[in-house]
Amino acid sequence: ELPCIVTGKRPVEACHVSYADPRYGKRERGKSEKADDRWAVPLHPDEHRRQHSMDERAYWQSVGIDPLQVALALYGVKGDNTMAEIIIRNAKGSTGAI
Repeated sequence: ELPCIVTGKRPVEACHVSYADPRYGKRERGKSEKADDRWAVPLHPDEHRRQHSMDERAYWQSVGIDPLQVALALYGVKGDNTMAEIIIRNAKGSTGAI
């Protein structure tokens, strides 16, 4: 239901961030381990394919978004689409902020 955190477009797919980051208590998931939705963000299918076609960290750096920070914020307002859309509108520039 939410727009893409990069383009603002719809439809979206759930993009699960796989890299670890101790700042957020995020560990790397194993190959056969199911992705935790806490670490998912909405991405337009074109952006999702682009993200998978390159180094994951490099992709997020290139779009200026810290996906883990955004994912935790979205998880915290789960079910409140109004707040979720505000978080998404403010996602750009979140890189490096805690």
